[in-house]
Amino acid sequence: MIRTMRYMLPVAALLLASASADASNSKTPPGDPCGKGNGNPCGGNEGNGGSQGNSGKPSYGKPDPITIDLPTFQGRSAYVLQIGSGNEATVHQTATHALSDIEQRGDDNIVSVTQQGGRAFVHAAQVGDENKVVVAQAGSGVNGALIHQLGARNQITLTQTAAGALYNGAVMTQAGIDNRMTLTQTGNDNRALLSQAGDSNAMTVSQTGSGNRLAWTQVGMNLPDLGIRQTGGQAISITQAGFGR
Repeated sequence: MIRTMRYMLPVAALLLASASADASNSKTPPGDPCGKGNGNPCGGNEGNGGSQGNSGKPSYGKPDPITIDLPTFQGRSAYVLQIGSGNEATVHQTATHALSDIEQRGDDNIVSVTQQGGRAFVHAAQVGDENKVVVAQAGSGVNGALIHQLGARNQITLTQTAAGALYNGAVMTQAGIDNRMTLTQTGNDNRALLSQAGDSNAMTVSQTGSGNRLAWTQVGMNLPDLGIRQTGGQAISITQAGFGR
C-alpha cells in the first residue's frame, strides 16, 4: 500500500540527500589528504587546524530543540510497501494503540518491529540492499521513531520503554555502507536525533530517566563509537567528521 507520509521529518530527507551518495567509493577522498607530507591530520594525527582530513575528533555543544511530530491514530495498524526481492518485514503488535509503517526498496532488507504497552509508532524506510532494522517498543507511555536507511548492510537497533506522560522519540538516519547504530530509551521525554553518513561508522546510545536530549552526527568513515549514556535531564550535541582508525 502506497501512502503519503506526512509525518516524515524534512531533516531526515536532507540528511540522506547530503550523505555520500557514492557508496562504492574507494575511500580515498579527492586530493588524497592522507598523502605523505601534506600536513593533513590522518590516523589520529591532528595535523593542521583545517577541517580537511579531520581525524574524527568529536566536537560538543548544546542541541537545538528536538521535536518529533507523531501521527494521530487509534487501535492497531500495520502498512508494508516492498519493491524488490528477498525483503522481510515482521510486525508484532499487542499495544493498546500501535502503528507500523514500513517501506522497503531494494533486495534482502529486514525490518522487525515489536510493539507492546500503551502507544507505539514506527516509520521505517529502507532504500538499498541488506539493510536491517530491529525495533522493540514497550511500557505504559508513548514511544515514537522515524528510521531511514540508504545504502547497504546498515544496521539499526532501537529499544524504547516508555513510562510517563511525555513520549520517547527517535529519528535515526543512515546513508552509506556498514554503519551500526544502537539506541536504548527507558523512561519518558527522551529524544535522540542520530545521523550517519559514510561507511563503517558506529554509535551506541543509552538514555534513562527523563528529559534527555541528544543530537549526534557522524560524517566520514570508520568513526569510533563514543558510547553515550544519559541518565536524566542531560542535553548534548556531538559532531564527528573525517576518518577514524
